[in-house]
Amino acid sequence: MARIGRIQTLLGDFDNASVSLKESKEILVKAYGENSPQAAQVYMELGRLFIYQRNFKDAFPQINKALEIAQSKYSSSQLLSDCYRTMGDYYFNIRNLDLALENYKKSQSILIEKYGMNHPDIGILLLAMGTINHHAGRIQDAFSFFEKAVEVIKNTSSENNPTLGGVYSNMALILMNQRKIKEAIETLQKALFIFNNKYGEENPHSAETLNNLGRLYLQSGNLNEAEKCIDLSIKYFTYLYGENDFSYAKALTTRGALLFSKNDYKGAYECYTKIAKVYEQTYGPHHPETQNIMKNLEFIKQKL
Repeated sequence: MARIGRIQTLLGDFDNASVSLKESKEILVKAYGENSPQAAQVYMELGRLFIYQRNFKDAFPQINKALEIAQSKYSSSQLLSDCYRTMGDYYFNIRNLDLALENYKKSQSILIEKYGMNHPDIGILLLAMGTINHHAGRIQDAFSFFEKAVEVIKNTSSENNPTLGGVYSNMALILMNQRKIKEAIETLQKALFIFNNKYGEENPHSAETLNNLGRLYLQSGNLNEAEKCIDLSIKYFTYLYGENDFSYAKALTTRGALLFSKNDYKGAYECYTKIAKVYEQTYGPHHPETQNIMKNLEFIKQKL
């Protein structure tokens, strides 16, 4: 049941994932006790679900409980490694990059000790650590991590592994920033193929990839392809998270840029009005990100 819940989480089927994981938690706690490794696995999966739902307040207690159980039962195990990695995901999502990296390194150390470098989860961790380096501005280090991740994943899994899609997505972002638009588009198309093949079209990974493809097509001047990708991205994010979510707002930002480039200032203003609402709810009115959106909104208003 916990495994089903995890798959449903990855597919973006959060309501059913919640039901599956709560049912699994009840069964396993009753059978093995609330401090058992079996229960810890479910606590961890619930934490992952909450991360996907952007519910970080409820994510931490679940992950922390799983980690405490794993630490008390094992000095080194797959479960402990998974708990460290999930805690790393939590800290990454709340942008505490130092603690995220610390937990990822602990997870990696356990895996290398048990399996060496040729284990699929090593690829996941290399992706995570590359992403942290990217966010920290260490671009060359990030790209090196991503290249190592591709090598490990291809050696230990299939070329349709969704982790490989994640690596391609991150490599494309670097290529995008280096103005290597054609290479970035080709790399993102590889990622999109993997995500759609693994999860179906309406999933968070494909939605994010489509938004980034839209940005690239916009930069290249291919407005028709940009519009197709952006519209699909917004459709999927709306289905997954609703219209008050940060990912939805990011996709709207790309649509706003597209409309502005077509001199549709009224449409762009409507987009940025919705974006500003989400940013105010997410960060508050005085946060620099919110203030930047408000400046863009005022700039567009002057064009009306």
